[in-house]
Amino acid sequence: MQGLVAAAQLGKTVNITDELQNHLLDLYWRWQNPWNYVIHKGAFLKSFRGEDDGSHCSPLLLCSIFAIAARYSDRTELRSVPDDPSTAGDAFCEHAKILMLYEAGAPTITTVQAACLLGLRIMSDGKEALGWLYSGNATRMAHNLGLHLDSSKWTTTASVSEEEVEARKVTWWGCYVVDNYAANSKLSSRELEDVVSKTDVELRTHFRELPSHLRLPASPKVPMLPHVCLFQYVPPDHRIGKPILDEAN
Repeated sequence: MQGLVAAAQLGKTVNITDELQNHLLDLYWRWQNPWNYVIHKGAFLKSFRGEDDGSHCSPLLLCSIFAIAARYSDRTELRSVPDDPSTAGDAFCEHAKILMLYEAGAPTITTVQAACLLGLRIMSDGKEALGWLYSGNATRMAHNLGLHLDSSKWTTTASVSEEEVEARKVTWWGCYVVDNYAANSKLSSRELEDVVSKTDVELRTHFRELPSHLRLPASPKVPMLPHVCLFQYVPPDHRIGKPILDEAN
């Protein structure tokens, strides 16, 4: 509640219609959650629809989801600068940062999920150091909540449901993957540079040979389909991340 009040006082509150909210959630489940699996969809939707105690949905988590999902949309009302697609979701991100300041003192599973998503969103703006700070905090809050522990045995005492156990597991491993993606790699700086250089050559060839319907539009004013946008990120992530994760394991 304090975070919402603070955001309102700073003029950072973002209000959107139900239609736009559903549009962003649909984009998130379709394009983000499949590869960055940190939110259990079933548990989230129950809370979102008011079918349980609401422990798996919060204003902070919604803002964080919208901040990322807006990047997959071509709707100009989601941009801080209508003619600049790179500003899509910026307002949600700023709102979420304020809410995080107040919620991090007493985190819940949604705080952890939001921190992980904010880390990715901030890194996508080229602010990697700040992004790692958020993703690292997500992992440490997850530890604090015991999400890394095996909670499957708790279902026998009826203290938690099987869905809750799965939601905890999904959140923990989602945060773990993001936080360990490159920061804890055993590769030396020279080896990392070699990976990036080799990948750069491979990706230039890859993108040069793409059919026209999968290429980025020449002008930022031309609408970009979500699957085309996502396709620009997945190959680089896979080609750079695989050797790093192989060495880390």
